[in-house]
Amino acid sequence: MKFNLPARVATVSKEFYEGMFFEIAPSSNHQYRNKQLMLNKPYRRQIENLSIKTEKLDKLHAQSIAGTVLVGWKGVCDESGKPVPFSEDAAVEFLLQDPDAKDFIMEVAASSQDFIQQEEEVKKS
Repeated sequence: MKFNLPARVATVSKEFYEGMFFEIAPSSNHQYRNKQLMLNKPYRRQIENLSIKTEKLDKLHAQSIAGTVLVGWKGVCDESGKPVPFSEDAAVEFLLQDPDAKDFIMEVAASSQDFIQQEEEVKKS
């Protein structure tokens, strides 16, 4: 049986901080889930036994988000104020340095309503 589901967009752009925008894909996307499984596989026993170090778990999570959930940005600068082009490596470093940004990105990514609303706004224009 097929269901009549609302159309969704692939990504949404959300402002995190004044002038800093993230391009975010839903956390339900297959690339994110597959990357997370692949990265976590060598550490499965440690994760299950809760013996993995928090820093390693944070890095695995940032690596799984970069390029699959966080797929672009605008307004992210280095400490000298120079814009940093988006790359998976830069995104991992950014997410590790700013856990609040990571939380924001994952909250948006988990909210299917943001992706449905975006589609409805596109239809209106």
